[in-house]
Amino acid sequence: MLQIDQTIISLDLFEEKFACDLPKCKGMCCFFGDSGAPLES
Repeated sequence: MLQIDQTIISLDLFEEKFACDLPKCKGMCCFFGDSGAPLES
């Protein structure tokens, strides 16, 4: 586990590759840039 401020993060986060389910989200989280998909609203 890794703690950043008040957030505890599993180290699995750094080992698993994120893959978008495009047919499910229909591109709603895609946007141009290098910051990736938003994880919070």
